[in-house]
Amino acid sequence: MKNIVVVFLMMLPLVVFSEEAPSYMSDILRSRIKDVQVLASNEVLVRSVEAQNAEHLDMSEIMKRDDAWRKGDSEFFFQQLQSEAGKKLKEFVNTTSMYSESILMDSLGANVAVFPGTSDYWQGDEANFVETYDNGLGKTFIENLKYDESTRVFSVDIGVPVKSENRTIGALIVGVKWKDFAHDERAKHIIFDLVIDALQTN
Repeated sequence: MKNIVVVFLMMLPLVVFSEEAPSYMSDILRSRIKDVQVLASNEVLVRSVEAQNAEHLDMSEIMKRDDAWRKGDSEFFFQQLQSEAGKKLKEFVNTTSMYSESILMDSLGANVAVFPGTSDYWQGDEANFVETYDNGLGKTFIENLKYDESTRVFSVDIGVPVKSENRTIGALIVGVKWKDFAHDERAKHIIFDLVIDALQTN
C-alpha cells in the first residue's frame, strides 16, 4: 500500500502535525492523547507491565507464544482479555464509540493485555510500538490513518509510553476511529484512497 501523507508525530511537550492534516485534527487528537496518557499511568497497567518484564521473556518464548496466539490459543488470549489490566482496557475503550482497540505491551513489544483483541501476540516489529517505546526513551506517537484488519475499522493509532519512576517500561496503543474526522472532506478522500489501494492490491 502506498504511503499516505497523513503522518502525525508528537514529541513531548509539543505536537507536530503534517501540513496535510486538517487543522481541527490537532484539537481532537490532543484530547484523545491526554486520555490515553492518563490510562497509561494507571497503577494496574503499570504493575502488569512490570510483572511481565520481570519474567525476562526471551525472543524464542515470545515467538512460541506468538505462534500459539496466531493459531487461536483461546485460553491464552482470554487470560489477557480477562486480566485486571484487560478489564481496564475494556472499560476505557467502552467509554466512547470513538475508540476501536487498546493494546498494552511490555519492553519487548509482547502483549500484556488487549481489548478487544489482536491478530498477533508480538508487536515488537510494528511501527507504533517501535516509535512509542523508542529504545526505552519513550515518546508519544501518532500513526497513519489506516484500515485495521483486526478491528475492521479505519483508525488512527495513538501510542504513549508506559512509565515507572520516569523509566519507560512498555507502551500503550489505542486506536481512534476515523469517525472523529469523518465530517472533513480531506479525511474522506484519504479513506477513499485507502479503499482503492486495498482493492488494487487484492
